[in-house]
Amino acid sequence: MKNTGLSVLEHYGDFNTFPTGNFRFVYMANGKLIEVDFRTKKTRSRQLEFIDRNSSIQIYNKDWAVITRIGYTDKNLDIAQFWQPKTDTWIRMSLGKLGKNGIRDIFSHPKGYTLINTNDNLVLKVDDLLGKLKSDIKNTFSQPTWDKKWKDESQFKFWDKLKSIIN
Repeated sequence: MKNTGLSVLEHYGDFNTFPTGNFRFVYMANGKLIEVDFRTKKTRSRQLEFIDRNSSIQIYNKDWAVITRIGYTDKNLDIAQFWQPKTDTWIRMSLGKLGKNGIRDIFSHPKGYTLINTNDNLVLKVDDLLGKLKSDIKNTFSQPTWDKKWKDESQFKFWDKLKSIIN
């Protein structure tokens, strides 16, 4: 066990994370997406739209994260948002896309379909969920920018090599 010197902001529910790089990950706290960089010991955040403090992030597949709400929602909040960090692409799943149901858990199967456990304990199977959501241009949107600009991780490679020679 090693203390990283970092601390996390108060978060609701489980402490779920999504990797965004070799030394970076994100988590949700109070409706904000918080990114942590272990290499620099820095954090940055962005306030998300259509999400509140009752949201959590998890892995959807190798390229996409999904942010879901815990508990009941309303027309001003999405039941899910999908995020691809490499391109900063956002796709929303607004209330009503699953009828009156919300999402308790979601799983992307390698064969291309998605299983959704609803808040009413129904299991739904949806073929090509992201494709269906992307087909309606209203579902693709941008989130506010990060509060800090960070260097791309590839710019650290030279310093990593130099440290390994010195150590």
